[in-house]
Amino acid sequence: MFVLLMLGTSAKGQTISNTTFCLPAGSETVSNAAFSGSVTIGCGCTAVQLSGANYYAYAGFHNTYTTRPDLDNDGDGHIDENDPDDDNDQLTDFEELAGTVFLPVTPTDPFRADSDGDCASDHHESIAGTNPKDADSLLRVTRMICDNNAVTIYWSAREGKTYELLTSADIFDLSINPILVDVVTATNGSGEWLETQSACVVTGDVAKAFYLIRAVEE
Repeated sequence: MFVLLMLGTSAKGQTISNTTFCLPAGSETVSNAAFSGSVTIGCGCTAVQLSGANYYAYAGFHNTYTTRPDLDNDGDGHIDENDPDDDNDQLTDFEELAGTVFLPVTPTDPFRADSDGDCASDHHESIAGTNPKDADSLLRVTRMICDNNAVTIYWSAREGKTYELLTSADIFDLSINPILVDVVTATNGSGEWLETQSACVVTGDVAKAFYLIRAVEE
C-alpha cells in the first residue's frame, strides 16, 4: 500500500483538498483530475496509473517529480521529459547539450533539429564535421566545371574527412542505387573547423548524369 496526497477532483466528481488517501497495489485509474500521478511500489513495479489530467506526478521510494504531458516538441508521442531526442535529429539531447559529437566541442539546441537553419541537420553536420552553429558551414557542392568530355566537381570539405562521389543517370536512382565514381579524403584544411575544398574529375559521357557527394560516417 502507498500513500499519495492529491489535490483536484476525483473520478466521482468529488473535490479532494489537502486529503491523504491510500492507493492499493495493483492497477487503478483516476481521471478528470487537475493533478494525477503514477505510484511505484517495490521492485520497479508500477502500481497505479492516473490519467486525464494536465499534469502527471510520479511518486517512488526516493523521489517525486512532475512532468508535462502536453510538451512534445517533435510530436512523436513521447513527452519531452521521457524523450532522449526531443527534436528527432538522431542526436540525443545529452549529446547536443554536451556538444562532444563535434570537434571543437559545440553544444547545439536539443529542441531544433537544425540549430543554424542551413537545411543540414545537426546530426548530418556531426558526420560531415561542419559547424552546426554557422549557416555557411555545411557539406555542399560549390561549383561544377564542364570541359569537353569531362566535368570537375568541387565541394566544401573538412580535412581528414572521407567523401564518396556517386552518380546515376536517373535522379531517383541516385539515393537508392547509385554508382560509386571515386573516394576522396580532404586535405589542407584551415581554421578551427579545418575547412577546405575537395574536387574530383569525372570523364566519359557525363552530360546527362546526376551526382551526389556523401560524407563517410566514421
